Amino acid sequence: MDKSKGFFKQSIMGSLISVIFLFVGILIFALILKFTPVSEKAIYPVNQFIKIFAVFIGSLVSVKGDKGFIKGMLSGAMGMLLAYLILSLFSGFALLKGFIIDLVFSAVIGGIAGVIKVNAKAK
Repeated sequence: MDKSKGFFKQSIMGSLISVIFLFVGILIFALILKFTPVSEKAIYPVNQFIKIFAVFIGSLVSVKGDKGFIKGMLSGAMGMLLAYLILSLFSGFALLKGFIIDLVFSAVIGGIAGVIKVNAKAK
C-alpha cells in the first residue's frame, strides 16, 4: 500500500470515528437534559468535554505507525470540520461562535492522542 494512502486513510478513519463519538455523546447528553434538571452553566463545559473526548478517541484508535502528531492533528481537524458541516445542514451555514478555536483545539487534541498512540509501548 502506498504510504500516502495509509496516511490519509488513518486520518479519515479517525475523523469518522470522532464524528460518530461526538454525535453519540451529543445524543446522550440531549437525553439527559430532557429528563433531568441540568444547570445552563453545565451545558458548555459538557459539550466541550464531549468534543475533546470524541477527537481524542478518534485519533487514538486510528493512528498507527509514525507521524502520529501530524496524523492526529489532521484527524482532529477533519473530524471537527465534518461535524460542523453536518450540524450546519440542520441549522444553516453560519460560522458558529468559536468554530475556529474548536478547529485548532481539536487539531491539537488529535495530535496529542496521535503522539500517545505511536509512542505507547506494548507490555
